This record gives sequence, C-alpha cells and structure tokens, in this order.
Amino acid sequence: EKLKFVDEDFILETVEAPEDIKYLILSVASELTPRQLDVFNLLLDGKSNEEIADELHITAPTLYEHIRNIKKIIKSKP
Repeated sequence: EKLKFVDEDFILETVEAPEDIKYLILSVASELTPRQLDVFNLLLDGKSNEEIADELHITAPTLYEHIRNIKKIIKSKP
C-alpha cells in the first residue's frame, strides 16, 4: 500500500521533535510529489534505504534521486 499523505495529527502527536521541526515536516510534505511523499513517509517511519526501495519497488538510484529532491525542498525552507 502506497502512502499518499502525511497525517498532521500523527506528526504532531508522535514525532519526537521540537514543535518547529514538526511544522517544518508538514510544510515540506505539502510540496512533495506523491512518490516523494511515499519516500518521505517511509523515512519518517525509520526505514532504511534498502527497505524503502524494496517496499516501493524502485532502484537505489531512483530512491537517491527522490531523497536528493526532498533535501532540496527542505533546504529551501527558512
């Protein structure tokens, strides 16, 4: 099953991070493509790169490209 959203309540209640980081996560998630969001959710869930690639049936280079694009969005945030 592919993930298509980030549950705001889940992030705010379960992610162990300062409030500003939680809101950064939500802000980043709102700008991701559906596939990037799949990757982002699995990263937040603590999955390894290998586990993510296997679960999403993608190659390692494809996964790294998604992660690189996610990092660009994160770095664009103030």
